[in-house]
Amino acid sequence: MTPPSTPQAPRHWPCSESLEAEAQQEEKRLQYFATSLCMEKGLPEDALEEFVGLSQPEMMMTIHADIPEMQMQGRKSNAKRFVNSDEFQIYAKKNLQTFKIPEAALEDPEMTEKIVVLISQLLMSARSNMKQKITNHIDSKLHISVLTRSLAPGGGYEIMTAHWARIAFLVAGHHISMIQ
Repeated sequence: MTPPSTPQAPRHWPCSESLEAEAQQEEKRLQYFATSLCMEKGLPEDALEEFVGLSQPEMMMTIHADIPEMQMQGRKSNAKRFVNSDEFQIYAKKNLQTFKIPEAALEDPEMTEKIVVLISQLLMSARSNMKQKITNHIDSKLHISVLTRSLAPGGGYEIMTAHWARIAFLVAGHHISMIQ
């Protein structure tokens, strides 16, 4: 004999309406959190609005992409601040003939930034060139006058006592650094 069957309660699968309601409630909670966080950080209230609908991997990728962008903007901001500083402006205006920079170029921030980069590269190249010539001079053990003539641009400069002293100092300093 089989026991009488007991009526089983019908199973209720979560309906799509309740899942939708939960998703909307979660989105509202995230929107509220995003708005509160923006207010706390002094950002516009809708600054994080686009994040609310993203998945966690999408959020992480977005943040990861934003970090290098912010670093690049920071470097650019520092360069602009330097170029726009009074110290640089005074120096550049006093030495326009040295670099043959038109005054109008210093008024445009983008042009000024390009000029700064170019001048830095030129000075770095000149330093490297001088260092190589001094190293070659030390290795070849030639008279300092040969080095002095090779360092004087264009050869049209009259070498004064101050030039000799500076070149001798550079050679001595470089020679000491080579020994160590």
